[in-house]
Amino acid sequence: MQKKFEQRTAHTWQKWVAIGLLSSGLLYANGTMAQNASLVDTEASKKTGYLYDQMHLLSGKGLMLGHQDDTSYGVNWWDMSVSKGFGKWRKNQPSDTKRSIGVYPAVYGWDLGHIGEPNNLDKVPFEKVRENIIKAYRRGGINTVSWHMKNLKTGSSSWDTTQVVKDMLPGGTLHGKFKEKLDLVADFLHSLNYWGEPIPVLFRPWHEMTGKWFWWGEGNCTTEEYKALYKFTVEYLRDVKQVHNLIYVYSTDRFDSEETYLKYYPGDAYVDVLGFDDYHSLKPENSASGPTLFAKEVQIVVKLAKEKGKLSAMTETGLIGLPDTTWFSQSLLSNIMKSEEGKQLSYVLVWRNANIEHDRPDHFCVPHEGHPSVADFKEFYQSPFTLFEDQLPDMYKKVKGKDNQNGKDKQADAVVQ
Repeated sequence: MQKKFEQRTAHTWQKWVAIGLLSSGLLYANGTMAQNASLVDTEASKKTGYLYDQMHLLSGKGLMLGHQDDTSYGVNWWDMSVSKGFGKWRKNQPSDTKRSIGVYPAVYGWDLGHIGEPNNLDKVPFEKVRENIIKAYRRGGINTVSWHMKNLKTGSSSWDTTQVVKDMLPGGTLHGKFKEKLDLVADFLHSLNYWGEPIPVLFRPWHEMTGKWFWWGEGNCTTEEYKALYKFTVEYLRDVKQVHNLIYVYSTDRFDSEETYLKYYPGDAYVDVLGFDDYHSLKPENSASGPTLFAKEVQIVVKLAKEKGKLSAMTETGLIGLPDTTWFSQSLLSNIMKSEEGKQLSYVLVWRNANIEHDRPDHFCVPHEGHPSVADFKEFYQSPFTLFEDQLPDMYKKVKGKDNQNGKDKQADAVVQ
């Protein structure tokens, strides 16, 4: 395997120069900084505010690549051991992304499904999820967390569509039980810290609500019940449990109009990132009409995000098994780069590489070492527009000339002055 591309192309060096200028505050996305970009949590931790500003600054200059469960398991490997002693401080971890092209992704996806049990829904111990988040942060990466919560009425999975949302809201028979689950989530999020400082997380609850497969999805609760669920989640974590290291992400499945995208939108006061999931449009078998829908989705999400002063992202996608060995460069990246709107997406997260022994054979979304698509994945990495972990500026550093909008940072700046 080639070693971390020590001989970078001229394009990659140009990317480094541009990012360096961005980080220093000398160059701004589209020439200006999004001064109206403020978090819905006015008490957000200092570095959470810094991360949000840095992500805004990179918008339009580089697309960050994310991967779900990247350092937990992959094709033919399974690392559930929790590091102790000196291993606790080592930042190197196994990763199919790193094994195939020598670098880690820029964004790491994790899930809180089955919170309260020893392991999450993907059989990863929550203690290991915590370690992986901390190590990704220490390397300079970004963490995003989803929540495939069990159906509280039946005790079954997120895919049990028995109606339950109304019962979880204030006054409902399961409201107390829902708050207990939120307490567990809050405890886990509070535990994410490094040297006493909270680690910022992009939190993506109740995703793909425009689909019908989750108990919080289309047809399984009313629009107003969904909005109330999302709002209560934010308010309880932020205001009651005092969790202040979150950037909140609204994430639909496929849609074909602005009206459909905003149908479940809880309001600007509850969302920091506008995202969407789409596994369908960029499949080879959908090449006739899929890219057209994808372009429309991107146009709508980016337009809305710009109007609202939010970030935009493709929060889930992937081609399972990568039967098209040029999918990353010729389908994903090419379709994103076709429009100016596509270039504004902050990141794209591809789904997990399931472990063959413990999970599902041939279920992977980034190529593992030796797969025929590795060469194309390298080409994707070498694009002057894509960003992996080794190409990020310091995402947790204050942007020069930008006053953070959150109260805690204002107070800290006042003390310094």
